[in-house]
Amino acid sequence: MPQFQVPLGDEIHTFEDLPKSAGIRWAVGDPNGLRSSTWRLWGNKKGDVYAAIRHLGGVTKASFHRDRRCQIGFTAEYMQSPDGGSVEGSRHWATWKLPEGPSAQAMHIICPDEDLVRFDDEPAETTLMRWLPAPGVGHARVTTIHIAEPPNDSGWKEAVSRGELIGYFECPTRTTWITSISQHLGPNERALVTAWRSRGTETAGAKAYEPGARFLQFGGFPPEETPFLVELRPDVVVG
Repeated sequence: MPQFQVPLGDEIHTFEDLPKSAGIRWAVGDPNGLRSSTWRLWGNKKGDVYAAIRHLGGVTKASFHRDRRCQIGFTAEYMQSPDGGSVEGSRHWATWKLPEGPSAQAMHIICPDEDLVRFDDEPAETTLMRWLPAPGVGHARVTTIHIAEPPNDSGWKEAVSRGELIGYFECPTRTTWITSISQHLGPNERALVTAWRSRGTETAGAKAYEPGARFLQFGGFPPEETPFLVELRPDVVVG
């Protein structure tokens, strides 16, 4: 049995077979139409796992380390760039530890239907990639990252409480899997998303109007609540 394996579609690739830039990649929507950015989850044989969004590539990253320490924020590389020089204080937006237990939901990634856009500046991705259905009007696609340590991961393949299984990692120290559901957004949730979108647009200024611009809203109060990231478009789209 490979020490580290990743199912993608109908194939299983060992960790050594995959390019370091691959991992598990997924996006929501239509590759030739309205869609989210590409998300990527990858890891190493020690059990550290990382998540990032392509359209903020090299700027932000979430880390889930094998000792249960987690953090999210700006990358070290971004902090060393000219733009990163304007960041005050720590580069981490939040740090926390995964709760003890048979398994933990490490993070939700939320893509509201209204925030799917067309990315005309890049070719559609089809290899080593999972395309998830658009959530539908008034809904959001919620992708959840789950983490468990042996022997608590023995039943992870039947973990359907959070919807469709879209990929997993296995290594000697822990198992990480990803599930996805479409979730209805009530009036309160929609109002929050609208407020976050407006705040992100105002904060980013003119940069928000560039094609393919994306915002991330971080929320939740770990470890009591599962943290989440919401992928948002700007209020104003040019072109």
